[in-house]
Amino acid sequence: MSNRSKLAIATAVALVAAVLIVFLHPVSDSGRVAATERRANAGGGGGSRGKSSSEAVLAIAPGVRRAPAAVRPSRVTPLMAEFTASHDYKAIHDRLKRLANPTPEDLYLIAHILDVCADVTDRPGGKRNQRWHLGGKESRARFEQSLSSKLPNRQQRLAAFEKINYDECAGLESMQVNEGTIRAMHERAAELGDPKSRAAVLKYQLEDQRRDAKGETDWSRPVNISDRQIEQWKDILQSGDPRAVVDAVQALGGFLSNRHLRDPNEVPIDFYALYLASTLVSCDLGRDCGPNTRYLLHGCALEGACDASDYRDYVFFYSAAPGSSQRIDEYRSHLLNAIDRGDWSFFTFAPGPAPSLAGFQSSPRSP
Repeated sequence: MSNRSKLAIATAVALVAAVLIVFLHPVSDSGRVAATERRANAGGGGGSRGKSSSEAVLAIAPGVRRAPAAVRPSRVTPLMAEFTASHDYKAIHDRLKRLANPTPEDLYLIAHILDVCADVTDRPGGKRNQRWHLGGKESRARFEQSLSSKLPNRQQRLAAFEKINYDECAGLESMQVNEGTIRAMHERAAELGDPKSRAAVLKYQLEDQRRDAKGETDWSRPVNISDRQIEQWKDILQSGDPRAVVDAVQALGGFLSNRHLRDPNEVPIDFYALYLASTLVSCDLGRDCGPNTRYLLHGCALEGACDASDYRDYVFFYSAAPGSSQRIDEYRSHLLNAIDRGDWSFFTFAPGPAPSLAGFQSSPRSP
C-alpha cells in the first residue's frame, strides 16, 4: 500500500475517532420489549398500536425531561472527581509525581495527563503535532468575532465559552516524554488492578498489531482479539469504574478483523450507539453529567446546543438521531446488566468483521 493510500485511510479513521472522542436501572433480558413498550406508551395514539409517526420528532424539545431515576451510589473516586473538574492538570501531575508510593490510580492519572498534555517525542510519525487549545483573551476575542450579533443565543454561547476558555495542560506542553514511559506506567497500574489502565493496555495490545517494521500505523493490517482479551474486556467493564467503562468500549473501536458484537437477534451492534451508551452508563455510575460539565458547555459554546438539561438530554436530542437514541438507551440498559449482574446474554462476539467492514479489501497501488 502506498504512503498516500495509508494516509487517506488514517485520515478517515482519525475523523471517525474525532467524532467518537470530543463524555437506570438495570433491566432483564426482556429490556428490548420493555423499552419498546415505553416508547409506544410515550407516543400516544397517533400511530399504529399507540406508536407515533416518525414526524413526532418535530415536536420534541431539549430540557423537557421525565422524572429522574433513582440515584445509584457513585463509583467515582475523589481523585477522578478532582481531575474531571480541574482547570490545572499540572498541579495534579506535580503532586502525584512527588508521592513516594503512588496508588494504581495515581499511576494511571500521571500517565494519562502526560499522554494528553506532554510532547511525546517517540510516537510513530515523530514529534507530536502542534497542540490546539483554548485559553486567554485572544481566544475569547476570536470566538466572539465569529458569532453574528444577530444570533439569538449569542450571549448564552459567550457565557458558556467563558467557562471553558482555559488550557488545562498549561505548563506541561513543553515537557518531553517517551511513549514507552507512558505505556510502562499504564502496564504497572494495570498489574496492580487499575481498570482504566487495564483498558489502556488492552488498546495498546490491539493497536500493536497495526504497527509495521518502522513502528508506524498501517491501517491495512488486520487486528484480531483473542478469547482471553475478550474476557479481560468484560472484566474491565464489570469493574464499574465510570472512566474504564468508556475506555473499554473505545478500545474496540479499531475495526476488529476476527470478531464483531451482535445482539440476541444477531443484529450487529451499532458501535457509535454503544459508545454513547457507555458514556451514559458512566453518568449512571457517578460521573458528573450535569448542565455545567465541560462537555455540555462545549456543546453550547461551539455548536449552539444550549438547551440540554444534562448530558443524557444532550445525547438524545443533539448527538443522535431518533433511531440511534432508541438503540443507545437499549444498549445502556444491557451494559448496566453486565456490570451489575455479569449478564452478557445481550452481547455476543460473532466471528469475522462487522458487515460495515466485511465488504472492503486492501489492494496495493502503484507509487
